[in-house]
Amino acid sequence: FINGVENDLDRFSGSFEGRVENRNKDLVDISVGGRWGYNINKYSVNAENNQNYFDQNYFGEWTVTPGSTFMFRTSMNYTIYSEQDFSDRIDVPIWNASLSYYFLKNKKGELKVSAFDILNRNIGISRNSNLNYISNEEILSLGRYVLLSFNYAIAGFKKDEGRDVMIRR
Repeated sequence: FINGVENDLDRFSGSFEGRVENRNKDLVDISVGGRWGYNINKYSVNAENNQNYFDQNYFGEWTVTPGSTFMFRTSMNYTIYSEQDFSDRIDVPIWNASLSYYFLKNKKGELKVSAFDILNRNIGISRNSNLNYISNEEILSLGRYVLLSFNYAIAGFKKDEGRDVMIRR
């Protein structure tokens, strides 16, 4: 009810995602795709509150493993929030990259340098529509940063009474 008048809301939403990947991943692994979503909010009272919005997301990841010692990975995630009554169009490109070096016996040790949000454009967006309101929330997130990490793959467990432990990197 809005100001004592019954208000029916019809909400429809849908999305579609497509992805293409290469099959031979020994040296190069590539994945690209997109996700498209559409939302319709229709009110029986106050048609000026009706909202239709379209959001798009495009993504890609590229990994190169030239041998057993190094691995380079980069990814891009580009999200487009369409223009609405509550917000202008917002484009959010997020680019990440990392370089790994494997060492120690059986390449169990990994030293990795990762760069996150290289373009320094990270922002959190949340759009919601509920019974009698529509909200758009923008959150400033942690921006560009670099991380140095060390990982050790624990392996070599013995099989014991039918239990099998597998560790995958």
